[in-house]
Amino acid sequence: LTEAVTAVVWLPSGAHFLSSSSAGKRVILWDLGGNALQSWHGPRVTDLAVTADGARLLAVSGCTVRSCPLTAGSDGTPRMVTEDVHSWEETDAISSLAISRDSRAVLLNVGSQEVHAWDVDGRRRLGSYSGHRQGRFVIRSAFGGKHDGLVLSGSEDTQVYVWHRHSGALLRKLPGHSCAVNSVSWSPASPHL
Repeated sequence: LTEAVTAVVWLPSGAHFLSSSSAGKRVILWDLGGNALQSWHGPRVTDLAVTADGARLLAVSGCTVRSCPLTAGSDGTPRMVTEDVHSWEETDAISSLAISRDSRAVLLNVGSQEVHAWDVDGRRRLGSYSGHRQGRFVIRSAFGGKHDGLVLSGSEDTQVYVWHRHSGALLRKLPGHSCAVNSVSWSPASPHL
């Protein structure tokens, strides 16, 4: 690939990954040998995520999330089912996305300085979280806590924000950084970290 890569995501097996290119406006499925197995052409994609069960690829483009089913052929090779893609629109440009561990919800960081939670099928918004700052940089959010009961986000105001996933209540603003916090992550091994 000689084009600029905008996002890369591994499939759960670890034997394949997907990348998106900005100039070519495509998502490519690769094997570990560097062989391109399939290409999906469409709009410019800025972020990608795959559900933990490996059943669905989500691709962000502007204000749109595209959901593409993933299947495996008889030899076990994954395939994007591009003829069965559906999409949904957000109210503002989406800068990043994160999927819950149970593969049922997705967080979208949107240009209105909010984080929106949606069901993975994009049929309904589940929650909205605000208070953090996002203007100049891409800020990423994550689910965390027991049963992914928390929503976390970095912020340009040097803090980490923690909300209750279901009520939307801001629980904590964690200080301690000297610059913008672009990305957050929760330990997959412990619901307390």
